[in-house]
Amino acid sequence: MFSYEIGIYVGLFLWLSWLVHVLFVVSSVYEKNLNKIGYGLDLMTLEPKLIHAKDAQQSFKQRTFSFLFFALVVGVFTSLSWLFVLMFLSSLMRKYLKTSKDAKDIIDFKKKLRRVEMTFDQLICGFIILSNNGFIDFETYKNEVLDGMKQRGFNTL
Repeated sequence: MFSYEIGIYVGLFLWLSWLVHVLFVVSSVYEKNLNKIGYGLDLMTLEPKLIHAKDAQQSFKQRTFSFLFFALVVGVFTSLSWLFVLMFLSSLMRKYLKTSKDAKDIIDFKKKLRRVEMTFDQLICGFIILSNNGFIDFETYKNEVLDGMKQRGFNTL
């Protein structure tokens, strides 16, 4: 019933579905919004991470090659059969449990971040909410973000 081959097929199906999902997320409004404030997506977790200007300026060819290499490495793990399936499902469960504890305003901002193209100031307001630091001054936080972007090589004019 739970043979090695069936585990490989289930793993391949999960890997291909993950691959398609990543392709859509990386080319979405979510990625564009994050790039405006110096963030990008981690391919493995699809969580925002700080990036440098050289990362944001990579050519399409470079990004495609690095993505395909990463996808191939993850694809090799499908040979682990049911172990890969368990790792994949546990990562989904971890992500669900992590986000299920978020407050309503955080959930609303995350939905908006994924679906609506936002301005820089709207993103700053939302990241103040995400940092659970609602008492911080908008201008102070905005200047901190701009300084961080300058340090990582972004043009912030």
